[in-house]
Amino acid sequence: MTSHWSEIFLNSKHRDVNLKRVKGRFTEITLIQLDRLRKSIAAFADKFAQHGPGSIKTGEELPQGLKLMRIYRDELTKLENEKQELTNAEKLFNLPISSYPELYVIQKETKNLERLYQLYEQQVKAREQWSETLWRDLDVQLLIDGIENFIKELKKMPREVKGMALAKLIELNMKEFRESLPLMLDLKNEALRERHWRTLMKETNIEFDMNPESFTLENLFQMNLQRFNDVIQNIVTSATKELQIEKGVREVVDAWEKMKFNVVKYVKGNQERGFVLGAVDEVLQALDDHTMALQSMAGSRFIGPFLSTVQQWEKSLSLIAEVKSVQSIVCSILSDFFFHL
Repeated sequence: MTSHWSEIFLNSKHRDVNLKRVKGRFTEITLIQLDRLRKSIAAFADKFAQHGPGSIKTGEELPQGLKLMRIYRDELTKLENEKQELTNAEKLFNLPISSYPELYVIQKETKNLERLYQLYEQQVKAREQWSETLWRDLDVQLLIDGIENFIKELKKMPREVKGMALAKLIELNMKEFRESLPLMLDLKNEALRERHWRTLMKETNIEFDMNPESFTLENLFQMNLQRFNDVIQNIVTSATKELQIEKGVREVVDAWEKMKFNVVKYVKGNQERGFVLGAVDEVLQALDDHTMALQSMAGSRFIGPFLSTVQQWEKSLSLIAEVKSVQSIVCSILSDFFFHL
């Protein structure tokens, strides 16, 4: 029994001597790998600062920044795994545990960036969902409340997070979207006609199908309406003024389509002598009022779409006035004639 243990002891000693050489070789390899890792981290830190997801400068670059976030997250994970394996090796070979301050800084910044990009991605997905809404079903307040909630979420984040340049870009991006929503409400104005939408497309160089069954908010989201605030206000103002003229013309047309002249019997003594026009005071008043209204409309700079209609009715009312003038003369002559019979 004693000889057996002695044999085991000698074998263990022999193996330990052999392992020292192996440990020495693997220790050297580990040191080389540690040096390589430090260089990789330094290079990654420089690339992360210069071209990483936190380096974007404008709101238009946010989608690209989101892609970079995923790419750099994967690269960081690989470095973290390599660092963990080498830390285990350092423990195994009784080496001092290395520290990587640059890596810790990147990890902290990445965590903050991920919070911001997560919020950005959530509101992008919300916009995509809203963009599927048909224009005719638009509820502007629903969109305003939705984007306001995302802005509030950003403001609730820790100071070091919302103080980052990326946070300010995301906030600006969301506020610009919020600013575009009242413009959508303006475009919901009842005064807008197809010609006004055509003007909008021409001014923005963005074409879209206005079919009410397929016209969704996506068309307007793509416009970034806040860029065309002045254009939209001018179009809405013109449309509102044109609607006033349109209603004015409609009032004239409706009035004269329903206008009736009072015809009464003309009696001389006990004898009926035919029919004559009755009192036309209301007709004459309407004729004067509508003539003046049409002249006022014709002088407006918004008359364009209705110019031909207004000119036609001016001619028609002028003709009615001439006929009424002739009728008065005829009636006077007839009265004298019948008086002497």
